[in-house]
Amino acid sequence: MDTTAVTVDETGAADPEVLALLDHLRDYNVGIAGPYERGEAVLVAREDGRAVGLALGRSLWGWFSLERLVVREERRGCGIGDALLAAVEAKAVALGCSDVHVDTFDFQAPDFYLRHGYRVFGRLDGFPAGRTRFYLHKRLAAGAS
Repeated sequence: MDTTAVTVDETGAADPEVLALLDHLRDYNVGIAGPYERGEAVLVAREDGRAVGLALGRSLWGWFSLERLVVREERRGCGIGDALLAAVEAKAVALGCSDVHVDTFDFQAPDFYLRHGYRVFGRLDGFPAGRTRFYLHKRLAAGAS
């Protein structure tokens, strides 16, 4: 394949040719793996009306991707993270998910997820420099489909 005439430039995401390529990728993925069947979750833990924790993520192809889980620093260790993670897992099951995956850094919460039955399936050393990023997974209750 001759690529001598190929150029690469930077453009906006609203470029019609970019959108057409993204549609092509989506159609290809759906053709192989099936419809996306996305569901989103934004769960907030509150104390006296004040947000003290947040979890957000989305489902895709029967799996739930936990993208963020945060608890205010002064409220850590009080069970808020436990409650949020339980709510995430319940939401994932309600969305028809069989599994949850999450990534976290060594300076964040890998031990938290391990205590809740998650298992490390990958790690990226040196990202950021001198640190490790962990990728974790948990199979949910047998009733999930």
